[in-house]
Amino acid sequence: MTQPMTLALANGSRIAEYRIERLLGEGGFGLTYLATDEHLHKRVAIKEYLPIDFAMRGANAQVLPRTESSRNDFAWGLEAFINEARILAKFHNPYIVQVFRYFEANGTAYIVMEYVEGRTLRATVNDLGELQEAEILAVLLPVMDGLMDVHDAGILHRDIKPENILIRDDGKPVLIDFGAARQALGSKSRSITTVITPGYVPIEQYSTKGNVGPWSDIYSLAAVAYFCLTRKRPEEASDRALEDHLLPARDAANGLASPAFLNAIDRGLSVSPQDRPQNLEDWVKALRGDKEQVTKTVDSTPPPTLTPTPTKVVPEPTNEPPPKPSPAPNPAAAPAVERTSNRRGLIILLGLLLIVLGGFMAQQALLKFQGPDAPDDTTAGADSNIPSTPDTSADADPETNADAGTDSDVPEPEQPETSNGDGESEGDAVALEPEQPPEPEPEPEPLPEEDTTFRLTVITDPDGAHFVLYGDPRRYEDGIELTNGSYRLKISMPGYRTVEITVESSGEDVVREVTLVREITPQEQALFDAAKSSRSVADLQAYLNQYPQGSYADRVRSWLAEAQEREQQASEEQLRARAKEAVRAWRDCQPVPWKQTPTNGVAVFDIPGATSGSFRIRVGRTTLPASQISQIGSGSPLRELCSSATCYAVTAPFGETPYTVTQGRQNERGQACFYYPDERNHRYRVDF
Repeated sequence: MTQPMTLALANGSRIAEYRIERLLGEGGFGLTYLATDEHLHKRVAIKEYLPIDFAMRGANAQVLPRTESSRNDFAWGLEAFINEARILAKFHNPYIVQVFRYFEANGTAYIVMEYVEGRTLRATVNDLGELQEAEILAVLLPVMDGLMDVHDAGILHRDIKPENILIRDDGKPVLIDFGAARQALGSKSRSITTVITPGYVPIEQYSTKGNVGPWSDIYSLAAVAYFCLTRKRPEEASDRALEDHLLPARDAANGLASPAFLNAIDRGLSVSPQDRPQNLEDWVKALRGDKEQVTKTVDSTPPPTLTPTPTKVVPEPTNEPPPKPSPAPNPAAAPAVERTSNRRGLIILLGLLLIVLGGFMAQQALLKFQGPDAPDDTTAGADSNIPSTPDTSADADPETNADAGTDSDVPEPEQPETSNGDGESEGDAVALEPEQPPEPEPEPEPLPEEDTTFRLTVITDPDGAHFVLYGDPRRYEDGIELTNGSYRLKISMPGYRTVEITVESSGEDVVREVTLVREITPQEQALFDAAKSSRSVADLQAYLNQYPQGSYADRVRSWLAEAQEREQQASEEQLRARAKEAVRAWRDCQPVPWKQTPTNGVAVFDIPGATSGSFRIRVGRTTLPASQISQIGSGSPLRELCSSATCYAVTAPFGETPYTVTQGRQNERGQACFYYPDERNHRYRVDF
């Protein structure tokens, strides 16, 4: 729909430092223009406050209240409009349209905003068809991230619909067209019919006394999600309040998305505000299927018992199966498992220390039984009295061992009998020293833990592509951390073919480079074929206007430069040819083909001494009236053709015609060319 010329500012008009380029959109509360900031040389969007129910465009672009009674309502909405600009300018969220400034002029106010280049969500769905759950979340989650900040500031959008969600050229969504003025005026007058967008507005917005809040925007967002899933607009809330025939999302899209996601949409579309989530945080959790984190308890199996044996210590085997790799680490269980492992290691170490300490105490008891005459070299004495390890060396002196038993007359204390490992009595042994425990084998170093995640980076040429990561509701970003496994990634970009790649990793980081191939539509191909065939500036420029980044853009630009150069050369040649032809036509008193031939032409007659009215001029057989003979003044550009003060411009039928100038009884005859009035005129001098 085109805005009436009486309302929209004219293209090319200026307001402050902005030049209006064209009208972008209109609504019941104002107009939005594409404009150029002439100071910064960049394009912006400007919203003008002009509620058509209360205001109109007057003279000199002024905006005036329609009636005196609507003046207060107009001022009320204007204040809300300005307040909206002040609040939105504080937000710097990439998913909320950026407000730069506001100013007042023409009796109203203007908001200067970022100009978002992209397509509406509705156009995207119409082109691509029903979206998948991951694709819908890739749009809604960023938008809700920005909307949470706006809700915290006490502002509702009140008109969320597919047309007000733009998909930038880089694939990122942005929410536009906030309406504080719409909210303020809608609360004062139900005559503002444009408050309602059928199918996307909750029941409480149908009444000026409705209890609106974040739950109202949630209804609109759920309706948008329903549209993305089914390509169908939900029934109007006012109709559903009487009799609800809306097919729930869990039935309309059964099997196309997760049950939690579909149930969250149905909750958001509840007719009663109390049945919906009351804030965006809760609804986001419902959409993503988030649940309360439950801390897992670790099996409290007692640690294995350790027996004091001089042999290798072997931990008691456990019946627990080896751990299975899980898609995501459990942050609650991991610390508990680590604590159990550390406790086992500590018990093993304490057991080994007890064994060594026992051996040391046994050796001290042996020295006590041997008495003060025992040799100082305890190591040697011990070695000579271990029956289980007799010296079998050929150089051993048998007398030495014999003397060792009779060297002292002091009766030896009775030695307690001990048994060796075979059960034999060792009562004849002088002393028993417990076997030295073998050195414990070093524990094997723990194997390095296997990585359970990897980081994914996808580099596209050109950059700025839009990504959808199947199986993961998060928005893709370079270096995203994923659980080991296989993933599918959809890569799309306006003007390029959509591709899907598979990425698989068992722990190593992955970097993939993808070159996007331009998508050639039948419309683009037809424009290119016409441009290629004619090589005319018009056809070449038509292609570039429609597809500035098209598949053939570089080739067409090269052709266009050549065509413009040829056209310039032809134009210059044509001008030279025309100049020559114009000289010939002037000389021959002939019309030129590129100009319309007038009915009458003009010739200059220089008649020295002939005052006005003292002569007559006859052209052909017609005597010209005085109205067709005018004296040339000093300020006329024809004056340069005159040599006397009495010089006249004579108008007669176009072309070369015989003339007669008569003064008294004197006549002067000749041929005169009456030529284009805007060309150089022919001059004739008449001397009587």
